[in-house]
Amino acid sequence: MRRVVIAGAPFALGDEVAAMLIRYSDALARRGRSDAVTVLAVGGMQVAMPTTVVVGAGREAEVQPGALAGPDPSDAIALGYMRCRIEDQTLPPSFSYRDVISRSRRGDALPCD
Repeated sequence: MRRVVIAGAPFALGDEVAAMLIRYSDALARRGRSDAVTVLAVGGMQVAMPTTVVVGAGREAEVQPGALAGPDPSDAIALGYMRCRIEDQTLPPSFSYRDVISRSRRGDALPCD
């Protein structure tokens, strides 16, 4: 796990999610946009809780060096959403995180799969 700081607020996220969140934040900032993403953040009791963070333009985000102890939470939904938004610039702005959750629950493919 990695410690990620977004707009001064620290979060403990899985390595892959932390890297993708920074990549997504950078992609949004370059386009002057921002987005709210729900990720599984690990709290002090080592429990993964859904946490919504705003990333992108005007939001400073960094991964701090060094790993944190504990297993990475599985966060395929957040990873899929951010990957789709980065890879497919043609997705309509209305394609939201809720769409990803709905498609995931139904077993439907994401638009970028």
